[in-house]
Parts: sequence; structure tokens; C-alpha cells
Amino acid sequence: MPMDADTSQPQTPRTARPSMAALARLDTRANRHMNSGSADSSGNQVDQSIPFPNLEEALNQPSAGDLDAHQAREFWNLYLEHSRSLLDSVKSYRFDQFELHLRNFWSGLDAPSRQSVGHPALMSLVYRADAVLYDQILDYLQSQTLSPMPQQAFASLRQLAQSMEQVIIVALESYPANFVGPKIELAARFGHLIVRHLGICQLAQALSGIFANPQSLKDMVEAWDGIDFEAVRNQAALVTNCQHDTLGHCFDDFRQVIGNPNVTIDNFIQFAECTYDRCLQPNPDGERSLSPRSLLVRWCFVSSQLIRDLTLRSAASFGSFQIVNLFFDEWLGFKVLRKVA
Repeated sequence: MPMDADTSQPQTPRTARPSMAALARLDTRANRHMNSGSADSSGNQVDQSIPFPNLEEALNQPSAGDLDAHQAREFWNLYLEHSRSLLDSVKSYRFDQFELHLRNFWSGLDAPSRQSVGHPALMSLVYRADAVLYDQILDYLQSQTLSPMPQQAFASLRQLAQSMEQVIIVALESYPANFVGPKIELAARFGHLIVRHLGICQLAQALSGIFANPQSLKDMVEAWDGIDFEAVRNQAALVTNCQHDTLGHCFDDFRQVIGNPNVTIDNFIQFAECTYDRCLQPNPDGERSLSPRSLLVRWCFVSSQLIRDLTLRSAASFGSFQIVNLFFDEWLGFKVLRKVA
């Protein structure tokens, strides 16, 4: 939950490769100035609805001097088309086609393309494109959180997410390990994020039922008003260095959400977004007060204190608060993972 300045953040282990989120943000910034559907200086079509990295920037690097530019462009055009096919398969809920596209693409490359993709300059570009594609897919799935997904499609997506690492291993079994390794790592992170997203979708359905029940909301308001917030704030300040005022504002905002008889999931997500932004907004000196990971750790403690109070009071709405808390946990975890994964 909202906290004071982050003086003891959990340290993220350093890895040899940038995170998926960092790679995706890099290419989003690099493509902001380009127009949709344009072509680059060499005539390659660039789909600017998806901010894929620019091949020509890689070819202009000194390290790419021994890379066959013509062959690299041929491969890159094929790879971008392949990536768009993967995105289309997700948007049409044809998740079985996702794996099929992967296998067919990599097994169907000719020898010159396979040689090109083994060049460090092109390998790096492929990883960046993967990160952008995965980010686009997650954006789309997140936009569909409140839209019912057919049960068969839901199960198919879960199966794909849980097997993403193995899917990449099989599709790239004949490629060098130094090329395959980072792709496996990106795919594993992507699969984990999809699993988290699916958890949010399931909890959203349960939460909708609670918000649609006036008696449930009334019971929640009564129980919320009985919580010893001063004790919660004191414990949070002692253990996690939380700010009293910021916590108080968030508690009041949540009270307004459940006090609205016409509350919807959208209202709750808006509250969660505002809480997240408030916690991570920079201090007056320009420094961010919290890291996403630290926010997640502190929220877990604060929520445990709230649930503890409700448990001791044997609140009739305890089950409803448990679902609300689980939804917020999953949603916040998903947001944080997208920042750091």
C-alpha cells in the first residue's frame, strides 16, 4: 500500500540480460516519432501500430559490418509478419495457432536466414521484437479482462502460458543455444504473466457478484467502519515505514468505492490504478518514493493487518473482503511484474 520513502528496497538480482519490460519500453520510445504504416529508408514495411525495433538502426552499428544486409532485411520482414500472425492468433482466441505459427516459422527458415539470425546484431533485435510482441499481447489481454472468454479458449490460453518455455525449446531445437537461451527466458516470463492475468479474470467474475449484491456492500461498509485503522497505520509505520496520511487517504478512497451502491469492477480498478500511481509518484526532489517491488511487499503487510482485524471481529463480510483482497493482490502483482519482468 502507499508508503514513505523507500530506504530499504528489496534488491533485484542483476542478470546478464535486460528485462522484457525494459526491452519493450526501449522500442516504444524509439518508434514514437514514426507514422503508422510507413516504410523505412530501405523500403521495408513498418507496422507502427506495433512498435517493433528498426532493423536499419542495427545495420548501421559497427558490430553489424559483417552482416549480409540484404539477407537480414529478408529475414526481418518475415519475422515481423510472423510476429503479427502471433498477435492475430491471440486476438482471435486461436491459441492453438500460436504454437503452430512458432513451429512452422522456425522450422521453415532457409539456411541463409538461419545464418543471419545467428549474428549478434540480429539476435539482439529479435529479443527486442519478442519483448514488444509479448507486451502488445499482454496489453490486449488486459483490455479484455472484463469481457467473458469462452471456457475452451480460456483453458487453451492457460495451457499455452504454462508450456511457453517448452514450446520455444521445441520450436528452436535445431538452433544454437546462445540464441535460444534468451528467447526461452523471455517466453517463461511472458507465460507467467499470462497465468497471473487469468487469475485476475477469474477473480473479476467473483468480485462482480459481490458488487452486484446490495447486502454484500452494506455488510462490507459496516465491517470496514469497525476496523481499528489507527492500529493498522501504527503497525504499518513501525514495520514498513508507511506514511499515516497516505494510508489514510487510500483507506478513505476504498470506503467511497464500497459505499457506492452502483459500484462496478471498473470503479475498483480505477481506485487501484490511482493507489498505484500515488505510491510510485516522485517526491518533490524528483526521486520516486517507492520501487514497484517495495510497494508489493508493503501492500502485503498492510492487507494482512486489515484481514487480521476483520478476522478477529468475525465480520460477516469476511469472505467478500477476502475476494477483494485477492483481486487487488493479483492485480498489483501483475502490474509490478510487468514493470520488472
